[in-house]
Amino acid sequence: MNEIVCVSAPSAHGLGAVHVSVSVDRAQLEQTLVFEYIDDPKVQHIEPEWSIASGHTPLTVTGSNLDVIQEPRIRVKYNGKEFVNVCKAVNATALACLAPPLTPEYRPGLDAVERPDEFGFIFNNVQSLLVYNDTKFIYYPNPTFELLSPTGVLEQKPGSPIILKGRNLCPPAPGGAKLNYTVLIGETPCAVTVSETQLLCEPPNLTGQHKVMVQGNGQQSVEKALKLFAQLINNKVFLLTFIRTLELQRSFSMRDRGNVASLIMTGLQGKLEYATDVLKQLLSDLIEKNLENKNHPKLLLRR
Repeated sequence: MNEIVCVSAPSAHGLGAVHVSVSVDRAQLEQTLVFEYIDDPKVQHIEPEWSIASGHTPLTVTGSNLDVIQEPRIRVKYNGKEFVNVCKAVNATALACLAPPLTPEYRPGLDAVERPDEFGFIFNNVQSLLVYNDTKFIYYPNPTFELLSPTGVLEQKPGSPIILKGRNLCPPAPGGAKLNYTVLIGETPCAVTVSETQLLCEPPNLTGQHKVMVQGNGQQSVEKALKLFAQLINNKVFLLTFIRTLELQRSFSMRDRGNVASLIMTGLQGKLEYATDVLKQLLSDLIEKNLENKNHPKLLLRR
């Protein structure tokens, strides 16, 4: 054995450095080892302050000294039972956590909005955060889905959209936040449009019988990714490279091009001068490309 693992005791003299000594039977081992006590971690805010009953919604916890906890965890207590989930330190002021479930198993029949009896954090021995009172964290009912057909098997023509009907698909959370749904046909994801009572899935070009799987949650990651993407499309080099890369994909249809173009122009409504400059550059590239082949005239602009 070449190490001893110890659990630090609460400080008897407040903050600051203390000397470390080790007693083994009658042996007293003293070296110039220094251990420092610092302030306990503090939590200031949780975003978002909601999840669904099955939990696992990504949460961002902000505060101070959050990186000194070795295994931070988040907890709820409901109907006498405690449920815990993991957190990971991003830096000294932020934790990335997954909301604990409110029930031990998936319960599609839980239709009411619920508040946990206790909500808090397990930060080593920090007793003050076991119950965190500065939050109104609530749980919304789990989404539920109807069978695709009475037999559970839906016969579908290739290319036809798949409609998945259900309830509680969009929790009435503040700020209009939504769950991020992934629908897999077999192992292939499809493009999803979400409404209050149904998911509209544009299926991949497949034949045969395939299972349909719906995965929810993760909305916070999507929101952060969209914010980062919004910053990137304001970079002309990135935007031109992004558009050219999409155009090189053989599966990128004219319909897809129209959808992407509409979304990009919507995102750049407040910067029409920049959008016009990008459009002029793309148009110039297209003219130059098609001048090389004079036998095949090309429509440059569509309504």
